[in-house]
Amino acid sequence: MSDEFFGGEETAIEVRVRIITEKNSKGIIEQYILFTKVLDKQVKMYGYTRKAVEETLRICESYDILKEFLKEHEKEVANIMISLYSQEEIYEMYIRDLKKESKAEGKEEGKEEGKEDVVIEMLKDNEDPSKISKFTHFSLEKINEIKERLTNSLQLASE
Repeated sequence: MSDEFFGGEETAIEVRVRIITEKNSKGIIEQYILFTKVLDKQVKMYGYTRKAVEETLRICESYDILKEFLKEHEKEVANIMISLYSQEEIYEMYIRDLKKESKAEGKEEGKEEGKEDVVIEMLKDNEDPSKISKFTHFSLEKINEIKERLTNSLQLASE
């Protein structure tokens, strides 16, 4: 590996790797590789569902992929696969919900910023804070905070 990745320089560890493919033999590792390929195809067709699990098991048994193991442990394998899918689906739903929440928060923040811009323009036009509150639904306290910030920034700009 040092020749491939480190320009031939000596490294602390020298490793040789043999890539295992399903073409070598029908050993357990090759069968597992085939099993995962079948599973991936079924998930693409049926999503993370019980149908994908059932079809994977059916296909693998019919093509003698992990046949003996699946014959003895089919229910356990199915239960594990379904629980893993459930976890995966829950995680994906969680991520989708986070994205929705973030998007909603971003929209809300954008609305707030837009309202603040309106408040600033109305304050520049010397509008009454209670009138500004009526149109923006901001509290008088919030309007006074914005007014103070505006006054401070105008003072800094004139210095």
